Amino acid sequence: MPVLLPTRVLRTLPTSRPSADLVVLAGGLLVVVAGTAALIPVPVAVALGGILAAASAVLRLGRPTGVYRPAVLLDAAVLAAGTTAVLPALVPVQHRAVAATVGLAVSAGLFGAGLHLLPGRTRPQWSDRFRTLAEPSVASVGLCFTVWVLLPDGVPQPVRLPAAIVAGLLAVSALTVLTGRYPRFAATCRGGALLTLLGQVVLVATLAAPEADRSPVVAMVALLVGAVVTAVGVRQAAGSGSAGTLAPARTRVRAVVPAVVVLTVGGHYFGTVEAIEPTVYFFGLAVVPPLVVRELIRTADQRRRGADRTEGHARVHALVAGGRDLVLLLDAEQRVIWQSPAGPRLFGLADTAVVGRLLRDLVHPDDVARVAARLASVEGENDGGLLMARLTDGRGGWRETESTVSDQRSVPELGALVLHVRDVGDCRRLEQRVLQLAVTDQLTGVANRCALLGAVAELHQGHLPTEWAEATGEPEARPIRPRPPGTSWPTGPQPVGALLIVELHGLSGVNDGQGRAAGDGVLIEAARRLRTAAGPQDLVARLTGDEFAVLTPVGPVPAYALATRMLTALSEPYRLDPDPADQGDAGPEVRLQHSIGLAEIDGGDPDDVLRQADLARRRAAQLGRDRIEWYDEELEQQLLRRLELERGLPGAAARGELDLVYQPVLALIDRSPVGVEALLRWRSPELGTVLPGELLPVAQTRGLMGELGRWVLTRACRQLADWTATGATLWVAVNVTSEELLAPEFVRHLCAVLAEYGLPADRLLVEISEPQLPGDEGPVAARLGELRAIGVQTALDDFRTEHASLSHLRRLPLDLLKISPDPDGADQTLLDVLVGLGDRLGLTVVAEGLESMEQVGDARRSGCRYGQGYALARPATAERVEAYFEERSGGSDAADS
Repeated sequence: MPVLLPTRVLRTLPTSRPSADLVVLAGGLLVVVAGTAALIPVPVAVALGGILAAASAVLRLGRPTGVYRPAVLLDAAVLAAGTTAVLPALVPVQHRAVAATVGLAVSAGLFGAGLHLLPGRTRPQWSDRFRTLAEPSVASVGLCFTVWVLLPDGVPQPVRLPAAIVAGLLAVSALTVLTGRYPRFAATCRGGALLTLLGQVVLVATLAAPEADRSPVVAMVALLVGAVVTAVGVRQAAGSGSAGTLAPARTRVRAVVPAVVVLTVGGHYFGTVEAIEPTVYFFGLAVVPPLVVRELIRTADQRRRGADRTEGHARVHALVAGGRDLVLLLDAEQRVIWQSPAGPRLFGLADTAVVGRLLRDLVHPDDVARVAARLASVEGENDGGLLMARLTDGRGGWRETESTVSDQRSVPELGALVLHVRDVGDCRRLEQRVLQLAVTDQLTGVANRCALLGAVAELHQGHLPTEWAEATGEPEARPIRPRPPGTSWPTGPQPVGALLIVELHGLSGVNDGQGRAAGDGVLIEAARRLRTAAGPQDLVARLTGDEFAVLTPVGPVPAYALATRMLTALSEPYRLDPDPADQGDAGPEVRLQHSIGLAEIDGGDPDDVLRQADLARRRAAQLGRDRIEWYDEELEQQLLRRLELERGLPGAAARGELDLVYQPVLALIDRSPVGVEALLRWRSPELGTVLPGELLPVAQTRGLMGELGRWVLTRACRQLADWTATGATLWVAVNVTSEELLAPEFVRHLCAVLAEYGLPADRLLVEISEPQLPGDEGPVAARLGELRAIGVQTALDDFRTEHASLSHLRRLPLDLLKISPDPDGADQTLLDVLVGLGDRLGLTVVAEGLESMEQVGDARRSGCRYGQGYALARPATAERVEAYFEERSGGSDAADS
């Protein structure tokens, strides 16, 4: 019995290769041939064969880590077998059989341990093991009988029968291994082990019969081939991972080969012998128990399989009958050969109305071609995805369905295409409803912002956005439909449509005064008017609370005409619901103002198009509302500048960015200064100098007029105090709006400033512009009266001859009147009348806006004593004005100034 080397030593030994195994096999066969031909003695041939087998095993010791332990055991078993073949030459004749038997036992034990440790080995249950032993038992008895017959006649009877049994069992085991379902490396190792053990069995049998002198040499063939096959299996196990590939099972070979061998050998035996030996009867009786056990096992297996099949059929029937899917089996002609119980239960389809009919007879006519093409493309595992079709429901209607197709034509039990059909009508309707909610404004029923942006994106790419209309299904919704025949959508950067944004001004007042429900009613009516004014190709959407949008595929000029029609429709008064307490009375009417911005869709980003239309809408609101503005690049620059003004103006006074310039008011006779007008300037670091015409509208929008007015009044009074300290006798005029004038703290602040700088009240002149006077001028007159009561002078500015309102002169307490001549040239007689009227009312008349010497001459001829304008003196800083006053007081010619 060989001794296993330590692990560390074994791993240092060389590893054999396939070439080395071939050398060993070739050398062993040469030795066998030489021994058989009597070229060398039989014991020497057997010993040389054993030495070669043992040497090959020693060379193979030391394997990869994954199969190291089983490899060592298998190689040790081969080494033990080779040593068994060498022993007959080393021990006496009477002990050779015993020594060979001991070697056989050691080899069998080592082979069993090594095969047990191979990777991928399964652990069957005891019932499966018993069945595995019972199946080949009949063949085992037959092969044992075959070996018993084929053993040499010189083998003693006590050795002959055990040897035949062992050899027969080994033969059956080898057949089972070679035809069973094992991993390839495991089958190879088992086959090598069985061949090696078979050679040892033959060797033991021949050693017990000295007269069979050449038989041990033949046994060495099986031993050497078994050693090489074992080495091949070990190499396969080292490279196959944990389990390896399963070899196919060949059960027919396993059943036929033993029967053929037994019939052949048995026939020869019974034909040649004169008397049947008792051992033959033993083998004959030994066949009966395995046959009975095998039949009992087969009967139990058939019953179990029948019960499993019945249970499986019942389970499948229950699953199919209670499922929500309809299962259809189709033959090669796409004819229904079976339907599941879900057909009558869910679809109302009786078996007589479905089975035997072509599938196309059950599908909606519009879907037949698509379904046929899909089913024709199904092959094997390629199912093509979901199949969408409308299927009849047996009640004259159609069901929206989706189906999965499985190709089971290669399965003998089915041989058909399997359709799993599911009714998705409710899901489709729910999806449509969800999509409708996602793209529709719930209050007005028009599209929402998301749907509008998607439509703009498709329109500028040349596609007609009809998905919104399909999703909503609203009869009042007007989706964009294809153009008439003969026309095409523009491509490239050319405009392919227009976007209009409509803002409703005054809706917040309706909500505050009449309630939220009244405001919602106005929005609903406005949406209705927009849909009525829009064309069949236009899409109406609601953007925010008081903003709508209209998308049209027509050019900019028809889009402008559309905007005009919408503005006319929206300008009509809105009739509100009457108060329930006012029985029989009609509801109140409200009028809103509207601003419409228009932008062309020229291939830009949808958000950018929306921004452009919104900029045009803001411009329309700034220019007075109830108007339409067209977007262009200059408009965007103006609006961007307006945004910069709105962003930077707050806090400009605190940052020291505000400044005052002063324009002198001169006597027209001698050009002597009598006063100055303080004009506001904003010295913005980013925008430069911003004049009042651009600055004041922004201040009014941002609510900064009060802050700016207080700053102007304070700075002007401080500058007037400085001039007064130098001996100048001037008045300073500051401009105020009607909102500033009517502010509760205006008079109090004015008095505080005059007191702070110690100025007489009559040195301050408060101007209010005539175009900015409110419709009810009573509060303004009262406030001007308060100012005159404390000594402050009052003036009416921008009193133009072309729209003079004499009622203002009669009702307002004024000290000074500023007349702006008509730039196109006013009637001199009318100017004379206004000057004369001012003199009669006790007003000081100042002609402002004198831009030429001709206008200065006209003012003098009309009797006006004072003038202001670029022809006389330009606005300048306080320092330059002081220099101008010094120059005038020094006697310089006024006419040359």
